[in-house]
Amino acid sequence: LMSGRSDLIAYVGPGAGGIAPACYTPATAEIEINVDVAFGKGVTPADIGDLRERSSQFEWPKATGAIFHEALHASYSNWDIEKAAEDLTSSEFMALLLLGEGRIEANGVSAQPENAGFLRSCALELVLADIAEEAGTTDTRMAARLAALSLARVDAGSLQAEDCEGLRTSIINKLGESRLEKLRQIWIAAQLHNNHYNATGMYDLAREWVKIVEEAAEEN
Repeated sequence: LMSGRSDLIAYVGPGAGGIAPACYTPATAEIEINVDVAFGKGVTPADIGDLRERSSQFEWPKATGAIFHEALHASYSNWDIEKAAEDLTSSEFMALLLLGEGRIEANGVSAQPENAGFLRSCALELVLADIAEEAGTTDTRMAARLAALSLARVDAGSLQAEDCEGLRTSIINKLGESRLEKLRQIWIAAQLHNNHYNATGMYDLAREWVKIVEEAAEEN
């Protein structure tokens, strides 16, 4: 229901999708939910209840956010991933995927603002919880990645500025204010990219992202 599609297949269980809480495979229209990560080890279907019910969604907000995030990929990332990997360098391709994270959530918050809190819960409890400890010792490239996974979500509307205050300081220490603002303009432009079936309009954004990050890495 969250994706607006009726052709998706869901696999739910311990270890589904690997180490991530959830993942989406465009080629097969499959969403996998790792119960151990998204809900917690030992949680059973009987514990979860019917996630179509609003009360169950609020009972499991971070898991609902993870599912909603992948549903947004299914709604807004319907381009040829293999072609993008061929068209771009490996670094540019990874930048494209990174920019896509905030982009789909910006679209999701705009279309379904009532579900923004679930995205925030997922980001705080699953995404940022995993990377916050690394922020103080991270290298330049990782700092840019952290910015795309945290600060970009503030502009997307799925996180609040106070959620990222500590990370922002660590990121600025590596990238500087001016470079961070340049990266911010890139992720804002990516969030405004409205062709959900063709990513070529984001290629130059990915290339510019890599150029800025590599310049900063060389200086550092």
